[in-house]
Amino acid sequence: AGRSWQVSSIDEDRKVIYVKMVKNNRIPKWMGDHSGLIHTRIVAQMKKVLQEEMLYSYLQPGSQDLLSKTRDFVKDNHLLNSEFIPGNANSFYLCPWVGTRQLFTINNLLLCGLKDDLQIYSIRPGKHHLEIRSDLSIANFKAVLKKAQIDINNPEAFISEQQQLRMDKYDC
Repeated sequence: AGRSWQVSSIDEDRKVIYVKMVKNNRIPKWMGDHSGLIHTRIVAQMKKVLQEEMLYSYLQPGSQDLLSKTRDFVKDNHLLNSEFIPGNANSFYLCPWVGTRQLFTINNLLLCGLKDDLQIYSIRPGKHHLEIRSDLSIANFKAVLKKAQIDINNPEAFISEQQQLRMDKYDC
């Protein structure tokens, strides 16, 4: 613990990842550009770590400092208490603290099934949030959202026309 590791190989059949220790005094930079799906339980644990004051002894000093600064930032900006964060004029951020698939589903639901009711111009998805441009204020957006009714038997409420499967002349 508290060391940097590099993946040397992956045995997918046995579900084993082989790593080797790397001598490195700098904090690794995780770009996240090629990350996979993040499960909701992982996001919940991330939120828990940000909410608590616990110091993790296995973290390197630079990592402890980064965690401390991140905790201060999310608390100062109320990112843990509210799912809606004001943005620019006619925009706000929705940060539901859910996994990648759930966030993708929320994005599709808002764009396909509720776009007109919520007066949404556009949604720009991020890794853990959605930037929503709408004519509604956050309070009005929440009110309309609470009253919204979705027909779960209608796939068009969740899947855009571009995402729907199409039958081609060679499909049987």
